[in-house]
Amino acid sequence: MTERPSLLHQTLSFAAGISRLAVGLVFLFSGWVKVADPMGMALKLSAYAAAVDWDALYRHSDLPMQGVAIALGVGEMWLGLALMAGFKRRSVWSATLLFMSALTLLTLWIFLAEPVADCGCFGDAWKLTHGETLTKNLVMLALLVWLGRRLHQPLTVALSREAGHLLLLGSIIYGTAMGLYALHFLPSADFTPYAVGTDIRHAFLHPQEENVSGAVNFYAYDPADGADRTEELLTDTGSVMLLTIPDVSKADDGCCDRINDLYDACRDAQIPFYLLIAGDEEAVTKWTDLTGAAYPALFAEDTELHAMVRSNPGLLMLRNGKVGGKWSCNDLPDTEGKSATELRKLSTSPTRRTRNALLFFLIPVLLIIAADKLKGKRKDLKEEAV
Repeated sequence: MTERPSLLHQTLSFAAGISRLAVGLVFLFSGWVKVADPMGMALKLSAYAAAVDWDALYRHSDLPMQGVAIALGVGEMWLGLALMAGFKRRSVWSATLLFMSALTLLTLWIFLAEPVADCGCFGDAWKLTHGETLTKNLVMLALLVWLGRRLHQPLTVALSREAGHLLLLGSIIYGTAMGLYALHFLPSADFTPYAVGTDIRHAFLHPQEENVSGAVNFYAYDPADGADRTEELLTDTGSVMLLTIPDVSKADDGCCDRINDLYDACRDAQIPFYLLIAGDEEAVTKWTDLTGAAYPALFAEDTELHAMVRSNPGLLMLRNGKVGGKWSCNDLPDTEGKSATELRKLSTSPTRRTRNALLFFLIPVLLIIAADKLKGKRKDLKEEAV
């Protein structure tokens, strides 16, 4: 007669399963946020590089940092799924422990030296203080060490080798595709203070309120006379088009004809159109010479321009002080045949983009797991019949 496991053994087994799922979910979420917004993560990596005088890694192009951001996100998603699925437990546990140890040392340095303002573990989705980040990593490291002593324990839910390979290969394809999509268009999820629907005017006029405090540091001033034009832009009760260029040296000028057509359409529809650019008069002159731009220019902070639209250049429409729409330079709105009223109502639907990105991930994962479990049950039934 088989001896029933003790209550202590059952409790420890349950705790191990919960810990494995918790650590896996943290890795999965952290990786998903990075591939959803690789440009945002690349900016944080650039801050790390600047802190150790490695500016050459991103001085001429953002692509190296964006590639690292996608690779990091895909790797974290892979580890998270592998942990939760119980796939190659010893190898995955070793790789996760090594990664977590390095990350903990990095966050210890950040906690002590404060070289960057934000560690960027969860991008803009969930910002932690340096102390909170270090505590989180120490807890996860402790859980991994404890799980290492229970790798021999049978798992209640574990995938077959074939399903595990398929799941992890799918996560690599999905993460890479989503990262490349975000770089070409816009992030699948917008966690910045300038998400579509955000009331920028309210945030600017009422910065003391807790729900908007520190969310928006937007300002714009006229290079001609230095006059602050921020309130004018945000208090306009109609629509205002803003072309954002955080770094003119890296801006894509291949879309200049479409931008000029858009400006002409906005001018005819009496929709204010401004260039928001970081830098000085030389930056404005460079962009004007490259594109033949005839629209007025205002200066703004590069950090805020990066946050406003994850594209260089990018397009943002303000409608009565709220963000009405955002577009990448590769996906500018089509103005042909549109009336002035239609132009003023241009908008984007980031909620649908986020929903689709999640469904494209969850549905295949659930189908693989369900098919694997069904296959296992059929195998068990055949063995019982024999």
